[in-house]
Amino acid sequence: MNSVQNTSNKFLFTRPKNRRVESVRVQGQRSGFRVVPESKLASIIKDHVLVTRTLFRYEPLTDGHIRLLAIRRGKVDDPLECDLYSVPIGPKFGAEDAPCYEALSYEWGDGPAIHKIKLRDFTADLTSRPEALNDPKRLRSLVLRSVGVNFFVRENLFQALRHLRHESSRVVVWNDAICINQNDEKEKERQIAIMSDIYTGAYQVSIWLGGASEKTNMAMDYVKDIVKFHTHHDIFQREDAAQKWDALLELMRSRWFSRRWVIQEIALARTAVVLCGTKAVDWNDLADAVSIFKEKIEAVQAGFRDSPRLDKEKLTVIEAMGATVLVNILPHLLRKSEEGDVLEKRVGLDYLVSTLVSFDATDPRDAIYALLAIARDNPQNELKPSEGKSLLDVYTEFIKHCVESSKSLDMIVRHWAPARTTIPAAASKPLEKLRNRSTTLPSWIRQLDESAFGTPEKIFRGRRNADSLVGNPRNTNYNASGSRVAKEVVFGTRPVSSNHDQSGKATRFDGTITVKGLVLGKVTSISPRIISGIIPQEALAMGGWRYSLKEDDLAIDKVPDKLWRTLVGCRDLEGHQPPTWYKRACLYSLQREDNSGDIHTRDLINAADSPEQMVTYLKRVQNVVWNRKVFKGGDGKNELFGLAPRKVENGDLICILYGCSVPVVLREHPEGPPRSDTPDLSSPIDQTSAAQDSKSSAKGRQSNLRTNYSTTRGRTDPRRRSATSASPLSTQQDASYQKAMPPTAAETETRNGESRDQDSSSSRKPTISVSEQSTEVPKPNVNTTSAVPVGPPAEMCYKLIGECYVDGMMDGEAIDLKIKDQFFKLV
Repeated sequence: MNSVQNTSNKFLFTRPKNRRVESVRVQGQRSGFRVVPESKLASIIKDHVLVTRTLFRYEPLTDGHIRLLAIRRGKVDDPLECDLYSVPIGPKFGAEDAPCYEALSYEWGDGPAIHKIKLRDFTADLTSRPEALNDPKRLRSLVLRSVGVNFFVRENLFQALRHLRHESSRVVVWNDAICINQNDEKEKERQIAIMSDIYTGAYQVSIWLGGASEKTNMAMDYVKDIVKFHTHHDIFQREDAAQKWDALLELMRSRWFSRRWVIQEIALARTAVVLCGTKAVDWNDLADAVSIFKEKIEAVQAGFRDSPRLDKEKLTVIEAMGATVLVNILPHLLRKSEEGDVLEKRVGLDYLVSTLVSFDATDPRDAIYALLAIARDNPQNELKPSEGKSLLDVYTEFIKHCVESSKSLDMIVRHWAPARTTIPAAASKPLEKLRNRSTTLPSWIRQLDESAFGTPEKIFRGRRNADSLVGNPRNTNYNASGSRVAKEVVFGTRPVSSNHDQSGKATRFDGTITVKGLVLGKVTSISPRIISGIIPQEALAMGGWRYSLKEDDLAIDKVPDKLWRTLVGCRDLEGHQPPTWYKRACLYSLQREDNSGDIHTRDLINAADSPEQMVTYLKRVQNVVWNRKVFKGGDGKNELFGLAPRKVENGDLICILYGCSVPVVLREHPEGPPRSDTPDLSSPIDQTSAAQDSKSSAKGRQSNLRTNYSTTRGRTDPRRRSATSASPLSTQQDASYQKAMPPTAAETETRNGESRDQDSSSSRKPTISVSEQSTEVPKPNVNTTSAVPVGPPAEMCYKLIGECYVDGMMDGEAIDLKIKDQFFKLV
């Protein structure tokens, strides 16, 4: 029996008296632990040099157990001394034999682990292992651990433990850096799987925001004033109000609010306290203060205008900040009992990933893994955390899950994936080879650097791009594909050829997805980019605006409908149909263009004499047009006008994909998918492995080509298809296909991509449901008379440039045009 399971060890199982706000402390008792008698310690340990030069080594953790850290009592500046114990996680919270501890939620930080604590390991029971007493080396190791061995932690955790420590009693906490062996990937996987049990099993979650400053101390005190409603009548008129709101904004910029894992940690907490230096507030008080801050932002902005020393631009990003996003979404994630037990998970994984983009993680796979514990539709089998899974596999499995569960392709145009695509070396060392694994993501996995406010660390610099047109999974803004849903979707796969793969699968995703849709037309002209909300005269002219005299009295019918609708995406600030007065507000804006004919939306919004309705309209305009381009195009019959991503080019295709609620811009990309999950070839070992992988992959491609040519012999060359069977853009596709014919074996070896199916029919073959399609052995399509629409050749792939707004094509109108369907292989 493990020593810490002794019921006489009361401090692990008896909940201490809960003191409001401050971290709850527990009474320490030394009785109940089985250790080596003092006489044996004296005979083995000659001096303290042995202790100071010995590094800590973990004892294996029994399944169903967790480690807890007991911080020994002491003053703030005393050396840190801690004890490590193992306890079962199974007992229900509040049960007589349930462990009593608080869970620490904090941000790891970037610095090295150089801060020393003395750690005693009581997870190993010496008396239950008689063989250890006969092995001098084993005994010495165990005894040293009972006396204390050096353990090094990073700065932020070190300061958190110092401030959690109590002068008169022990404090029992759980934290991931010490209580999980970070060098044991198998243990990490097991502990991550029970993370929700760990946080719901804690009587309190202690949130450590970091060390204090003059501003954070002011903010922590101000939180208590903000939540006192009876003082709100003068809270914005006080002389120092602007400085205090600025201090709260600084507190909200704590890096804790950008960490991905904190979402489940606070969501699962029974109660929570926020610590910053020596100050402490209840989580509910801080959450209410942040919510009031956001609601009263206009009153706060007025105070900032009267304080020249304060940066007013910081207030423009408050809605995108992690603190605001977390406070807004937290009440809707879980339904709990009065005791804090989780009764229901209320939000799907796609919504969590799409909404919580302000939070980052060191390992980019944690963009998914960190949210599984609180997702309503946790796909345990497909997305179970595993060190052996590549980033591409994890992200593709997530997209596949979203498409299967919703019959929607909206996730392929949302910006949700972290910009960082390298798995850290410390988390990727199969076969004991330390190396980074970098990944080139396909265009249909959209990254955060192109989102409205960019990556989490760049949010405070202000808006970078327009808001997403597609909206979130709970509230889509448009319905461009009408009643057509995502049924015939194929996720391409390739055989596993790399000896670095540890996932145990015979195939892995190759970075392609084949979808069905139609082409509306080509882009024929584009405007300059709309930078910082300044709409250039060229963009207005493309929309039909020909007037430039400011003093002319114009009727609202002079404003082209397609122009004012496009500038706001034909929606208001809430995503609803725009009110009729938006057209008049647009005219007010157009008549305030500068001498070059450009409209400076930011200046007009901030001008004191601007009408309120025009300001409301221009705020919506900024959300829609920022960093986009106006385009015109068509198919020779119908003219297209709208907004496209900044990377749009003439000749790009404007398409409707079935199951996607907004139109998209596609670009022909005959080269095919790039090779992903590339190891860092910084060592001779990795170079040798990569060379072996390259040879193996080349042999597989040569075999594929031989198989392909043998199975297609005698069939009609797809380049000689009749014009009647082609898509609306058949001439262009056939011309491109001439350039994209299957290469020779030598040419194939020079390509960056993994082996691909050279048989065009295999990628055109439709499926009844979302599926995975291997490219290892192509299958000929012998049914040449099938009524199923024929898609483009498999060799002609497409790159997704992004979503777009097309005036008059956002609510299913394109489906009524009877345009011929086709398939698109996206890379």
